[in-house]
Amino acid sequence: MAVGRLGTVEKALRVLTAISEQQPVTVTRLARALDMDKSGVQRTVVTLHDAGWLRQDPATSAWSLDAQALVVGRRFAGGLFDRARPHLEALASATGETVTLWVVRGPSFVVVDSVESSQPLRIVIPVGLEAPLTTGPGVAAFLDEEARGHLGDAVPPEDELAAVRARGYYVTTGGAAGTIAMGAPVYAPGPGPGASAVGTLLVTAPVSRAGAAELEAMAPRLLAAAGAVSAGRAG
Repeated sequence: MAVGRLGTVEKALRVLTAISEQQPVTVTRLARALDMDKSGVQRTVVTLHDAGWLRQDPATSAWSLDAQALVVGRRFAGGLFDRARPHLEALASATGETVTLWVVRGPSFVVVDSVESSQPLRIVIPVGLEAPLTTGPGVAAFLDEEARGHLGDAVPPEDELAAVRARGYYVTTGGAAGTIAMGAPVYAPGPGPGASAVGTLLVTAPVSRAGAAELEAMAPRLLAAAGAVSAGRAG
């Protein structure tokens, strides 16, 4: 016998997803975007707030994701987070720059762990930050055809992707102004031929500290760390 679905759960998930995409967002705007009854949306967000999923800005009454979303997100990342952390710390120490672990989620990257540079001028990238894959189109070199579809017209030409695959990492300046980032793919342990990257290990630095020579020097460390994470090796 088929099991019926719970409409209240579906509604809560729709609201939670919409808030994750539009945060911070008011109930009025949320109800309009979802074409849902405002009072129903209000009850849903209050329930999610009481369960630790949402927080409200008292000044604007806008809602955003709260800690429980991060807890579940890290559980989703599973062993990837646990095995990557020592390598993030070691890479940040060796390069002197901020190192982040991003997970590919549909059309976006999401930061699941971050180790900041200890230098006075440093890049701060918070856990939970979400950015479109198009901010680092070079990652397409390590994605399968389905995942590449999320980049649309932003996918670089195949000859560029082949060059990225050959060196094992990509470089992007599409993030915050005045920064440059170098990313290497992270795979689930034991990937087969043609496997799609599940995430990326990213070193981000001010352009003033990361010229061509500095990037070339950092590349072997980045590749070694990403390879160790993919292989499931302890730090």
